[in-house]
Formats: sequence, C-alpha cells, structure tokens
Amino acid sequence: MVYNATYINHVFFIRHINLITGLCVVIGLTDSGEDSGIETESDCDSWHSEDMDKVLDSDEEEPTVYPPYNEKAKFGNLKLEVSMIFKSKQHFMNATRDYTIQWGRNINFIKNDNVRVRAVCKIEGCPWVVYCACNKQNGVWQIKTLVDEHSCPRKRKNRAATQEWTLGKLVPKLRKHPTMKHREVYDWFVRKCNVKLNRTCITRALKAARKVVEGDEVEQYGLIWDYANQLWTTNPGSTVQVGVIPMPESPPQFQRFYVCLEACKKGFKAGCRPLIGLDGAFWKSLHGGQLLTACGQDANNHVFVIAYAFVDVENRDNWHWFLEILQNDIGDYRENSWAFISDMQKWGSIQLKELVWECARSRTVSEFERNMKRVKVLNERAWAYLDKWPKESWTKSHFREGPKMDTICNNACESFNARTKHDRGKPILTLTEEVRRIIMKSMIDNREKLANYQGLLPPVQQSRLEAMTKLSQHWSPQWSGDQNEELYEVHGWPTTMVVDLGNRTCTCRFWQLTGIYSHPILRF
Repeated sequence: MVYNATYINHVFFIRHINLITGLCVVIGLTDSGEDSGIETESDCDSWHSEDMDKVLDSDEEEPTVYPPYNEKAKFGNLKLEVSMIFKSKQHFMNATRDYTIQWGRNINFIKNDNVRVRAVCKIEGCPWVVYCACNKQNGVWQIKTLVDEHSCPRKRKNRAATQEWTLGKLVPKLRKHPTMKHREVYDWFVRKCNVKLNRTCITRALKAARKVVEGDEVEQYGLIWDYANQLWTTNPGSTVQVGVIPMPESPPQFQRFYVCLEACKKGFKAGCRPLIGLDGAFWKSLHGGQLLTACGQDANNHVFVIAYAFVDVENRDNWHWFLEILQNDIGDYRENSWAFISDMQKWGSIQLKELVWECARSRTVSEFERNMKRVKVLNERAWAYLDKWPKESWTKSHFREGPKMDTICNNACESFNARTKHDRGKPILTLTEEVRRIIMKSMIDNREKLANYQGLLPPVQQSRLEAMTKLSQHWSPQWSGDQNEELYEVHGWPTTMVVDLGNRTCTCRFWQLTGIYSHPILRF
C-alpha cells in the first residue's frame, strides 16, 4: 500500500466499533503503512460515539443566500445583478423591462423558453446582455450572466412601455389622485419615468385604469337595485326610486335613479331657508346623462343638498318626475311657501348682460321699469323675451316679502356642480357614493364651524349687518312728527328713504325682502 509523503512519520488509528459484541479493535498504521496488529484493552472496554469520528471543518461555510429582486424599489433605483433570483420567468421579464425603461434602452428577448431567457440590446454592436435560467431544484429563476454596459444613446420613447406596463404604473397613481387628466398623466411619466408615451397609449391605459379603480360602468347598472336596498337599510326613511324601460327580450334598460336621504329631508324642513335651487349637470359616463339636483341654503348661507337624481336625458318628463317625488318628500310647495330658482338663459353681450342683472337687482318698481327701458333701447328682442316672463319670478321689485329671501342667483346648485365636476365621469354607483359622501362631509363641516360660535345671528348674516352699518354713516334720519314716533325720513345723497318702524318697512324694500335692517334704518 502506497501513502502520500505528507503522511510520513505520522500514525493514524481507525476505530471500528462492533455494536453487537462491544469489542473494539484498533489497527495502527506505521510509517511503512503496514498493520501493527496491536489491540489495547482500554479502547476495547470504552464506548465511542459515532459523532467522534466526524471531522468538523472550521472553515465550512453556511448555504449561500442569493439576493432577491426588490419589487418595492422606486422607479429610478431598480437594480439587476448576477445571481439575483426571481419568482418566475414572467417576474424576471417584467423586472428587466422596468430596468431597461428606467435607463431608456430598447431590448429584445432573443431566447425565451421554459428554462432560460436571454435579452440583448436592440442596437447592433451594443454589449448589453442578460441571461437568466431556471433552477430545477427550487424552481426559482436566477441571473447567470449580466453585461450591464451600453454603448448606445438613451431614448425617451421606448417600445417596452406598452399599454400593459403603463396600466400597471397608472393604477396605484390613480388611486391617490383620481382626478388626473390626460396631460397630467403624460407629464407624470416624463417626470418620474423619463419616458414619453403616445396619446393613444395614455388614453387607453387611463380608461382601463379608471375601470380598475372606479369599477365597470356596465356591470354597475345591474347592481342599482342592490345599492337602493342598501341605502334603505342604512338610512331608514330615505326615498330611493329606480326607473327603468321594460324590454321585451332582454333585461330592462336604465332610465332614472332618485335619492333623497332622510337626514336631508329633516334638515331642510328644520333649519333651511324656503328657497330651493334646481339645476342639471352633464353626467359624462359611458352612456351619458344628466345629474339633477335640488339644493337649499341654511341660515348661514351654506349649501344644503336636498335630493339628487340620475336621468338618461334632461327633459320635461324627467323634471316632472323629479319634482313630483321631491314634493312628496318635503311637502306641498303651496302650503309651505317654497320658492324655486333655476338657470334658464345665458346672455352673450356683456353690456346686455349687465343691464339684465340691473333689472333683476332692482328692489322698487320704478327702478325696475327704468332699467327695462334701457334694455329695450339696447336690444328689443331681449326686452320682449324678459317681458313675457312673470315679474315675480326673476326681479326683486316684484318678489314676495314673506320668504325673506332676495337671492337671484342659483349659486347653491352651481357650487354643488363644481364640487362634483371631477366625479361626473365615473360609473353610476361610484358617482352616487361620491355624492353621498360630499353631502355627509358638508353637513359635518358646517356643524363643526358653528359648534363654538356665539351670537344672535349666523356669521354670514352678522358680517352682512356690519357692512350695512358702515354704509349707514352717510345717512341722516329726520322724524316726521307722527304721534308714535315711528315714521322717519332718512336723507342720504342722492336719495331719500321713508322708514316706518311700526310696520317694519323701508321704501328701498331691503328690510321687507331680507328681514335685515337696511343702512337708512341703522342710523337710528
């Protein structure tokens, strides 16, 4: 038997343990490599564990841990390296696509099968290459080769930035900023991803992303009845009505949807002014339509939504249906002296528009007639259009004095339409929920604003009274000599007003229309 020279002058012992007999034989190896045949009694009588025969190597390393791909890394900080592992082939291909878009390069997957993927730069002569293969033992994919150098220039337009890739980036962004528009999406991709997308890609990706975030428009029409039942359950006493058009050989077609929450009914009857604004706004969904609203104002002139409805088209039939249900909810308008206001006409000429507003603001009949003559001189056709309408419906000079309202603008509905402007492109149930949340939040905010307020008048009315008090400094009252000292003549250049404190009247009619003292009265 021949041994290596490194074992010269050393003696090795191999212990053999016979577990059955308990005998121990020690065979010694001499320098010549022959068996010595010597047995030791102490070794035979002692027990030796098998673990004692194992040789522990102090330099033995733990199993290698390969770096996984970091999916949470921000775009711009993505990295690839040799030995990096991925969950699947698709995971590797998506990561490679993100990585190359990050650096503005176009690549081709020249090898793509079930066990390996190789990608190279599209530019001929560029050395960039990555090779990833599947590990059969654990099923993960691992980068085997990576030459991370480009000799080609960077490009902002990248064919790898497909609609699918754009959609994946856009969905989480749209959840945080649901009102993003086409141009904002384009600017965001240029700023964050340094890539320019074409208009078609952005349009399709934005539409698909909205479908993911907001829901499918067509499917939501089939859930309207379920949503109506949920509103009845969570808001007892609310009025919810769904109108459909029966179809002979298919499911019914949506026509209109009315909602009046119980809190809105009680709130309007308990503490709002007797004025209801009516307006419609375009509903920019897949099939289009109109959002009809009825809004009031509380004592502090805050917008108070009473009811709203979604209809397929704004016409007389749908308005009649809407107002009929609204009257059943809040009571007969004659018994409660409700007043209604709506926008009906837009004026083109600026000068004509200002004159029409002067006619509407006129509080006395003489002032109104004077302004109407000016309108007739400027545009007789406009004068004829205004003259055919009942005066008490649009000018202060003919308003009833009971409601104590001098509002001639439908600002409550306009304000509500402005708040829902960015939401009116969403599907019907998503938009309905947004409207309900807007109503709920406005009620809470208005309550918190006045929670700690102290005063006889609401803040808006108090500020209006203070403004009138400042104007009253230019007026001088003079008693007319009546027995009860109630009639006064108040002089203020260039006009003079007569104030009757007993009957609470002023010839300017401000006191009668609003219930607030006018500046001639505040001089007392």
